[in-house]
Order: sequence, then structure tokens, then C-alpha cells
Amino acid sequence: MAAGYGSVRRFNAHCLSVYGLSPTALRNAPVGKQGEIELAIPYRDPYDF
Repeated sequence: MAAGYGSVRRFNAHCLSVYGLSPTALRNAPVGKQGEIELAIPYRDPYDF
């Protein structure tokens, strides 16, 4: 996969652990404005200085 996951299964499991929803449920979730979604993307610094 282009996102760096070795398999679709791992990507789906990560979405479920981070957002509490599967990718399908995220796509089907109601949105505030037509065609917009808001995602909180966690970030971890690459190095521990």
C-alpha cells in the first residue's frame, strides 16, 4: 500500500485503533458540511533528542 502499511488488514486495524471506526465507517460517517470531513492525525517526532 502506498501509505506504508504492509497489508490492507494492518491499515484497517490501525484506523480502528486510532479513530474507533473502520475505514468504511469513516467514509459513511455523517459530516458537518457537505463533502468535508475532519480527521485528527496523531504525530510522533521521528527522533528522540
